[in-house]
Amino acid sequence: MFKKESTQTHAALDFNALDTNAAPELDWAFIKTIFDLTPLVHPMNRRRVMTWCIYLGLASGLYFLDKKTNFSQTLMEGLEKQINILTLLTYGLEPAILLFYMILAKYPYFEPEHTPEALQNDVQKNQDTVLIIPCHLSASSLSDIKSLQRILHAGLKHFPASHIFIIDNGAAEKAPDPTYRVVKEIHPNIHYKYYANPNKTTALYVGLKMAQHMHGDKINYGLFIDDDVEIPESFELKRHFFDDPTVRGIIYPIRATSATGRDSLLIHWQDIEYHISDIALAAADVSQSAFAPHGACMVLEINTAEKIFERHTGLFKGEDKEVGERLRHMYDTAGTLKFRVDMACHFKTNVPESYLGTGGNLWGQRVRSWSEAPFLYFWRLTLKPVLLDWPTTPLALMVSKVNQSYHLISQCSHIFRYALIASQARRAEFWTIYSTLLMVQLAAVMFFNYHKLPPYLRNDLTSVLTFPIYKQIDGFLAHMAFWRVLFVSFPQETAHPPIKALLEAGLIPSIVFDDSSTQDDASALEEAFGLDSYTSWYSALTDDSTHGCAIPLDELDTHEKNQTLPRPHDIQIKNSEEQRAVYLRQLRLFGFNHKKNSPNQKVSSFSPVPKIERQTTV
Repeated sequence: MFKKESTQTHAALDFNALDTNAAPELDWAFIKTIFDLTPLVHPMNRRRVMTWCIYLGLASGLYFLDKKTNFSQTLMEGLEKQINILTLLTYGLEPAILLFYMILAKYPYFEPEHTPEALQNDVQKNQDTVLIIPCHLSASSLSDIKSLQRILHAGLKHFPASHIFIIDNGAAEKAPDPTYRVVKEIHPNIHYKYYANPNKTTALYVGLKMAQHMHGDKINYGLFIDDDVEIPESFELKRHFFDDPTVRGIIYPIRATSATGRDSLLIHWQDIEYHISDIALAAADVSQSAFAPHGACMVLEINTAEKIFERHTGLFKGEDKEVGERLRHMYDTAGTLKFRVDMACHFKTNVPESYLGTGGNLWGQRVRSWSEAPFLYFWRLTLKPVLLDWPTTPLALMVSKVNQSYHLISQCSHIFRYALIASQARRAEFWTIYSTLLMVQLAAVMFFNYHKLPPYLRNDLTSVLTFPIYKQIDGFLAHMAFWRVLFVSFPQETAHPPIKALLEAGLIPSIVFDDSSTQDDASALEEAFGLDSYTSWYSALTDDSTHGCAIPLDELDTHEKNQTLPRPHDIQIKNSEEQRAVYLRQLRLFGFNHKKNSPNQKVSSFSPVPKIERQTTV
């Protein structure tokens, strides 16, 4: 076993001078998973066998039915007669719905200005509010650490340190990266807990219960944000929204930004997309029918949040939509509970910077999560609201039904758009209609960007002119998400009990109301990476001339700057001396000083994270 030197200390983490503005490279390991056919048959359980039998039965039945009745030709002839209407619904609905939103929505023209005095007043006013941030591997790379530092510093401008809760979560029994140390070096009174269950919503619930345990009835509201979301200086909790007893939460619009500080066309396209999504929220807010919070950031009344998370299934795909769904089915003596939207405050969130690159990419986000959820949970997220959700006021009824119908038609168009193009590719009339609708979409987006949006939210002309290209890419990704659901996700889908039931049944770890990392990060590396089995590997490194000394960050080349600490499943014996040296230098970046062993000692030692006692005062 490794022995830890208790007398050693860590140098302060300071990555401010580090340049991480490097373009992500193609993630070939991820690309291989796209073409991997294993998920089609593994795991081969009873549900998957039944699903494949149903698919084969339907395909065989349709084949023999077509042989006898030739119904496919009859169907195609009927569609040919309505082809122009289908084309309009597929490509012309979006500019029409954007115009509808622009008529209803209202934007505040100027963001509130915050002076340092006002920010200090915010800290005092927010004594009744907690900030809860679930995170996962938030210190696994240098850019992640810088992002986490920036987010925590932004949070401290608005909240007392003792009101900030970081809930690190993962599948490992103990924390696999030094998030604890990063958090405690920002402020020792920030609460950190590692929860051994890889689920964002469960982590939110754990943070909420910790906040209630530590602050009791003094807490009225909770701001829940992701670990890549920065609280803007203009943030101000609009408590007057809650004067309406049916209002139990606030939705905030979001803006796209880069974790590495890069600026690219893809980021601007996603920013425009977020603005269009937010104007839909603004239109719903006018009619008091906003029920689709962003998962990245939202405020909830604390008791309502507890009930929502207890009933939540914890599913990551569509987890924000499920929060809105749970609230929509909660009632008070004053009526159905609802959200309000604060369009004066935009939260910045990190977005994918590449299509298939390292560090998170657009394919992974859309095909395997965002675009997949509406197909996978089609009844609950799409069809059920259309059929069963009927607001009582005329304006709310109109806005909600237009919005729900738009999402239903969009999903159908994502499925059939390429079949439509293939069947009409030889018709010049189709391409005329198609190109005209793309120009209409472009005109609508330009009008939205330069007329509806305030100047501080507008994107550049190049991004706006090329935005229809992005919509085609997004449509393709949604189409691929449909096929993934059909053959991968749906056959392995199972029942999902709510979080409270999982806790009561002991299927997930119980909540312990302490404030610790449960283990320092050096020990976590030893156990998670199995370093005791690599004695010879580390012994070979003991002759390093820079042994025991921290290497200046500015000496690292671009490749090393973008490296992340290896995951347990990535660990392999390093055959190259250069690879070994790079890995050792990475460990030093995170404060682990590899000490030279004595001739009789074959194992290496790492210094532990200093224990920081939680203080009771801010």
